Amino acid sequence: MNQSALLEAARRHQSGDLRGALRFYIVARESSPNNPSILYGLGVLYAQLGEFQSGLDVVSVALASSQSTSLLILKASLLVSLDRHEEAISIFEALPRTTISDGDFTNFATALIASGRDFDALKLLSERADKLKGDPVFYFVRGKAYRSSGDFVSACADARFAISLSPRFLTAMVLHVSVLLDSREHDECLRLVTHYLDSFPNDVDLLLAKGNALRHLGREEEGASVYRQILSLEPENAEANYNLGYADLYLLNFEPGWRGYQYRWKAAGFPGSYLISDRPHWAGEHVDRLLVWGEQGIGDQVLFLRFLPAAASLVGTVTVSVAEKLLPLCRSSIQLPNVQFIGIGSEVDVLQHVDAQVPIADLGALFVKSQADIRSYPLQNLGPNIAREKFKVSHRPLIGICWRSGNRQLSAEKNILLEAFLKGLDVLEEATLVCFQGDLTEDERDRLLSIGPQFDVAFPDGDLWNDLKLQVSHLKSCDHVFSVSCTLAHLAGASRVPGSIIVPKSRGRFWYWARDPASQSVWYPSLKIYDNLCAARDGLKNLVN
Repeated sequence: MNQSALLEAARRHQSGDLRGALRFYIVARESSPNNPSILYGLGVLYAQLGEFQSGLDVVSVALASSQSTSLLILKASLLVSLDRHEEAISIFEALPRTTISDGDFTNFATALIASGRDFDALKLLSERADKLKGDPVFYFVRGKAYRSSGDFVSACADARFAISLSPRFLTAMVLHVSVLLDSREHDECLRLVTHYLDSFPNDVDLLLAKGNALRHLGREEEGASVYRQILSLEPENAEANYNLGYADLYLLNFEPGWRGYQYRWKAAGFPGSYLISDRPHWAGEHVDRLLVWGEQGIGDQVLFLRFLPAAASLVGTVTVSVAEKLLPLCRSSIQLPNVQFIGIGSEVDVLQHVDAQVPIADLGALFVKSQADIRSYPLQNLGPNIAREKFKVSHRPLIGICWRSGNRQLSAEKNILLEAFLKGLDVLEEATLVCFQGDLTEDERDRLLSIGPQFDVAFPDGDLWNDLKLQVSHLKSCDHVFSVSCTLAHLAGASRVPGSIIVPKSRGRFWYWARDPASQSVWYPSLKIYDNLCAARDGLKNLVN
């Protein structure tokens, strides 16, 4: 072994000359390629240089001749840095706790968090809490664990404390503002992220948090400006491209909007994944057999059904996959000779028989280049009207109502308490309220039945939650629909039923609820869009007058 080269490598390593140390470690290894001491030093050095795979390679060679605890811990920490968390956990869990250093303890916790074992991570960190009280990394990792477990208050407290111990702790700043976004504290997030950007003006994660805070506050154009700033630094950043596309679609900038929307499949938290297929993506060319596959929620699928006739006119046959609940309605309402519908999940059975495939939302990108284009593709006439006489009482108008969405992730933004919701209807002198709330509670039913002579209340028979064909038949019997943003709103708009739709002003306001200056929905001409209950009440009052 070249002892002098190894000593020089260690000296330079200790002094912080990492590149110089690397040269001498390599020289030392030439005469002793499998020496565990040299390979351990190289592994640590590669980790410090951020070359984690190289570090793992040399440590794996060393472990072939020595299963020392220090080598095993170094391998586990390198695996964490490579996002191979399950492998890292298996090594850490096999080692006595007392052999794991404080720094590697936090790596162990990081792997547990990434594997969804948040409470195990918190339990683990509690074992060293007393020893690590002054370590900002400890509070940062524990804050991540609290965030993953949904304890946003504790996560914020730990992120703040980590920053107080280390004022330029960038990843703790990112954690802090991310938790504020999670907890819907958008104003506070914007205030803090603006402050943190004074220290790190070009940090992409902080800029992304600022853009998202602005967008969730309804400040779409300001948010779009921040996303463009991110793209000037990282042109292929998926989150910035997707969020900018989302903002552009809301602002009716369709061509850049659709371009950015293509990044949805790469964006964190997007509800879905691209269909695995060797069939090419359809771009409007003639093919004999096309698969249009459903994505996202039922409302999104309803929105894009209007483009099926245009797509069908360009190809031989079209197979369309939609949510199972939507299947009977589509089959009975959309009668196109070369179109057949299947349920989502059945695409694998037809993929080998088609020439091209396309996600249903991409039909918008193909056919809508301007707001005028939307009017060129009329809505499909969904469902029959079979129920009006059942609910009609004298001359009273039929008002369909729904105050709660089935989207549990956005319940805080979308839903309205029944008592407040009913106040939005008090401008009506009289009406028959048709209740479309599929998850109606007994208390809510009793409250509706007690609202007095101003209103009659009708509860349609059948399972409206799952039978969308029945739901649409009742919807088309209504003179007006008064609802929060949900599947019912899409079905009302697609069925051309007049309606007042209350959408969140911030998070949960989807791009397709864009409206003109008169609050008219861009995508559903029969609907008016309002961002709070008071505005919807005033709109309903004007309609009555």
